[in-house]
Amino acid sequence: QEKTKDILRCLDAYTPQRLHLKGLFCSSKALLSASLYYQKPRNFCFVFASKEEAHYFHTDLESLSDGKKVLFLDSSFKREVHPENYENNKVHLRTEALGEISLKEGTPSLVVTYTEAIAEKVISKKKLTDKTIQIKVNEEMNMDALSEQLSLWDFERTDFVYEAGQYAVRGGIVDVFSYAHDYPYRLDFNGNTIESLREFDPITQLSHKDVMWLNIVPKINKEEDEQFSTLLDYLPPDTLIWLKDGKDIKDGLSALKDTLLEKFESLPEFIQSFIGGDEFMAPLQKFHVLELGTR
Repeated sequence: QEKTKDILRCLDAYTPQRLHLKGLFCSSKALLSASLYYQKPRNFCFVFASKEEAHYFHTDLESLSDGKKVLFLDSSFKREVHPENYENNKVHLRTEALGEISLKEGTPSLVVTYTEAIAEKVISKKKLTDKTIQIKVNEEMNMDALSEQLSLWDFERTDFVYEAGQYAVRGGIVDVFSYAHDYPYRLDFNGNTIESLREFDPITQLSHKDVMWLNIVPKINKEEDEQFSTLLDYLPPDTLIWLKDGKDIKDGLSALKDTLLEKFESLPEFIQSFIGGDEFMAPLQKFHVLELGTR
């Protein structure tokens, strides 16, 4: 308890602090994280060297989060990093995480990620904002214009939605499965006025909850953007970055970049969409950093 207070005092400093903690094993890392978050809520970003360790920690932290969603920023690839190995579901999860961070400013996020995932550059925050439709209850909106926009963004029109990137129109109802959410939403129109917004289960069709507003985000392709960003560009200045074995993370990023340079020399644009170890570590000077482990 006293150590937790000491950490909180350091994090209250105006200038970015770098702390190094040792002796935390198994679930103790998640316990400390949850304690710090609920005593002083702020954005937390946890970076691990391996995907396996990140998954274990994500599970532990979710069990302690009291219903607070813990985002997992995954890699976009099925297995190894390769231009032909993009997986739609993983792209969905990345878009969801970026949308939560970018579009819900003022609500502190908990983000867990790992080396291969942070190596990928992402679409710029401005581009993501530009490609987002915000919908509110009692707002005026033309249903045909919304349907047309969704089609332009490569949403597939179907009879029933069951996966991200689909929408359906029936009478005065539009169902949309945005890439920024785990479940689809039902938009109930009365003429050109949105009367209600409801999250629902695509299998049972039962509603989970009513909401007052909704962000619709399409599938985000980095290729559409002239300027790449990194995860750190999305994080507010007060974010606490947790590094588990920072040297391993830096070395892993550098090794991945070297491998890509060797294997895909003829695809410079693909290589440029990844960062190396120094590109990740340098911007960390702007944030509070808490290092865990021995490296």
